[in-house]
Amino acid sequence: KATSSAGLLKLFCQETRKYFHASGAYVWQLLAPDQLVGAEADGWMAAKFRSARLRTYETAVVNEAILKKQSLYINGLDTSQDPLAAEFEVRSIMAAPLVVSNEVRGAVVFSHNSHADFFRPDHAAKASILAAQLGGLLEAMRLSDRAREEQRRAGILAEVVQSLHSEPDLGVLADAVADRLRVLLRTPLVCILARGDTGFDLWAVATENPASAVSVRARYDRKDLHFASDLA
Repeated sequence: KATSSAGLLKLFCQETRKYFHASGAYVWQLLAPDQLVGAEADGWMAAKFRSARLRTYETAVVNEAILKKQSLYINGLDTSQDPLAAEFEVRSIMAAPLVVSNEVRGAVVFSHNSHADFFRPDHAAKASILAAQLGGLLEAMRLSDRAREEQRRAGILAEVVQSLHSEPDLGVLADAVADRLRVLLRTPLVCILARGDTGFDLWAVATENPASAVSVRARYDRKDLHFASDLA
C-alpha cells in the first residue's frame, strides 16, 4: 500500500515496468516554467534518472508527448536526436503525459535498451490509461494533504483564540501565541516584538529547543538581533 506520493510513484514504476516487460520505467515531474525533473524510476539506470534534468524545449520524445498531450512510442530510436536517450542507451521508447484537469504535471516513460522494435499501439493505449490513473491518484492525494493541512492550521488558530480569552498574564499569553505560531508555520523560531517608548521590546521567543530561546534572548540583549527591531 502506498501511503505517500513518493511511495505511490515507486510502486507505479515497479509494477508498470513488469507489466510492459520494459527495461526501465520512469516518472518525470514538470516544474514551471520549463523544467522536467526525474521523480522516480525502476529498472535500467534508475538511480541516475532520479537526478536527471531536462528542459521542455530540448529535443526528447517525452517533450513531444507533453506538447501533444498524448502517448507516443518510437522504435529504432535515433538517439542522435535525443541526447538523454543516448545516455540511457535506449533503443525503443514510449512516453505518456501526466495530465490532471487538462494541465500537464509530468510524464511517464518506458524504455527498452535491447529490443529495437518493442512497443506497439496497444502498449501506448494502455500507457495512456495508466498515466491517467496515476494522475488522478496523485491529485486525490494532493487534495487530501491540503485538507489535512487546513484542518491542522484551523485547530492551531482555535487554540490561539482560546488562549486570548483564557490567559490574563500578558507575558504567558505572548509565549503561548509565539509557540502556536511556530507550530503553525513549521518554523524553528518565532519572535514577538512589541513597540515600547524607546523602540521595540522582545516579548516572546518560541523555539524547537527551549535552551535555544535563552540564547536568542541573550543575543537580543547584546544587540546581536536588533535587525529584527529594524524590520519591525
